[in-house]
Amino acid sequence: MKRHMTSLGRTLALGFILVTTVLAASGALALEATAPRSFEPVQNGFTPDAGTVLPYHPERILIKFKPEALDGSQLDISRDKGASVPSNRTGIASIDALCNMAGVKRISRPWVATKRVNLASELGLDLWYMLETDGAQDPAAMADRFAADRAISEATVDWRAFPAAVPTDPMHDLHWGHNNTAQMLSYNFSAGSHEAGSAVGTVGFDANAHAAWDNAQGYGNSSIVIAIIDSGVEAGHPDLRQVAGYDYGDNDTNADDNSASAGHGTACAGVAAAMVNNGLGTAGVAADCSIMPLKVADSAGSMYFTAIQNALYFAADNGADIASMSFGADGVYTYAPFDDAAAYADAQGVTMLAATGNENAGTI
Repeated sequence: MKRHMTSLGRTLALGFILVTTVLAASGALALEATAPRSFEPVQNGFTPDAGTVLPYHPERILIKFKPEALDGSQLDISRDKGASVPSNRTGIASIDALCNMAGVKRISRPWVATKRVNLASELGLDLWYMLETDGAQDPAAMADRFAADRAISEATVDWRAFPAAVPTDPMHDLHWGHNNTAQMLSYNFSAGSHEAGSAVGTVGFDANAHAAWDNAQGYGNSSIVIAIIDSGVEAGHPDLRQVAGYDYGDNDTNADDNSASAGHGTACAGVAAAMVNNGLGTAGVAADCSIMPLKVADSAGSMYFTAIQNALYFAADNGADIASMSFGADGVYTYAPFDDAAAYADAQGVTMLAATGNENAGTI
């Protein structure tokens, strides 16, 4: 259940909290992490009756082989994303038995071929394969079975990412995150918006953006590139300075924020770098910096971590300085594929930021 609304199109949302994130090495999939959860895209506004979805893709399993297990296998294919094994078999008897049990229809490479080949090899990216199944068996249960096989070092599902909500104030003088004067209105459930609530907030509890902008760096520099890994960014938005990106949700070059659940990525891009002193919208935290749109939502609006990891590899290989990830995977604290992507991006000098969540909880 979400209690914030995000406007679409040219309205930029505000009030986004970021922290660095670290995911540890993965093990068995915990029951609380794999349980269905209620979810309604924040772009749709508040609803008391959110639908229920699985927290992972229902037909995908990711496995990482031990190097020695690949000797004599049928898995000698290119490293390019989507490259597939000629049949749905690996040539490793125990794994093929599990593939048969899981209803595997296709075995392919899940990651893009990164530029730093030595680093990719050191991280073992070439040892990962994606199993696409018929969905008859639960991928989480099957991932645990694969993980127990002596040929496999890691096995997991393709986790779904859940966008973090952001407020909708489009004008700078209402942006409490920059300059808090207690101007934020509380949420009015009868009206379904913040507009009819009473004023809330603590004066001065903000980012001190005005003071920061007065320093030598000002609003930043257009050569600093912020990758927005999200639902996409509205193409041609007049208040955003954009460089080329990619759509890993639908696998094409159009990173426009155009899925069935659009708006979240555009909003987050505005929080980061809406242009300043141009008479439009508001001012982003780093208003003179550039946005690299990396869409990881498919046409239906769902975001899965295979797309997110590939977006991180793209950001690292194509000059992004910062990767903004305004989403989370509820209850998922261990995920080896993301560890690899984060290590690769970190080695390339990318600063990674992620949302803390909207659950009013005592932990991140």
